[in-house]
Amino acid sequence: MITRPAPMERLRPPQRKPYTPEKPKGAKAMTIAAAIPYREGVLVCADTQINYPPGLKYSELKVLPFPVEGIRAVFAYADQVNLAHEIKEILTTHLASLTQAADVDISSAEFLDTVRVVTNDYGRLYVEQPLNFLLAIYPEKERPSVVFFDGKAVTLQHHKVVLIGCGNEPLTRFLVDKLYAFDMEENHAIVFGAYLARKATQYIQGCAEPIDMALVKKDSIEIVSRDKIKAAFEAAEYAENSLHYSLIKKPLEF
Repeated sequence: MITRPAPMERLRPPQRKPYTPEKPKGAKAMTIAAAIPYREGVLVCADTQINYPPGLKYSELKVLPFPVEGIRAVFAYADQVNLAHEIKEILTTHLASLTQAADVDISSAEFLDTVRVVTNDYGRLYVEQPLNFLLAIYPEKERPSVVFFDGKAVTLQHHKVVLIGCGNEPLTRFLVDKLYAFDMEENHAIVFGAYLARKATQYIQGCAEPIDMALVKKDSIEIVSRDKIKAAFEAAEYAENSLHYSLIKKPLEF
């Protein structure tokens, strides 16, 4: 015996899930950003491309010194642009209050604790907005170091290159493994940073020139001019071409 549905059941429309509108997407920095400790300080470099849905692009600084007297620190970020600037403003307020409350310089431990406090609030309030950032610092009477947030945890590094965004790709990790040395001098650090960032803009999608760079030193922060960055990359490219000639074009004996 076949049971037929009641007339009302036959006319009832199929159930649909309630409509959930998509959250608006903000500007995003794919970014190659790196903090490179060297003998005399920390070099921070990053590309400048920002992607804004749908498919728009523009340039913006991602290497940002802290405008707080007595603090030698530079901020760089990847992912959500507006959130990165918001976090930097909160960090600036916290760090300024620390400098006003004490006569001594802020220690690396205080930098680390400040970033942890701010990112704990970030984790609760902005859980759906990805963000990575780093702070290159040079506290008085301490060695230069890097505090970075990978979206989950805050870490302190001393003699290790920190890569965020598209910087953490096989190409850039390979270049760091083969070319980086902590005891390099300032000029070598500039050449290495320019080469690393430029190669990322050439081979990794989402990164684009121009490249910005800053040096966090014991007594100051220096912004490296784009002309100097260009000259540094040209020096690295010349060395690369010489190596290519030695390995590929020049006959090898073995």
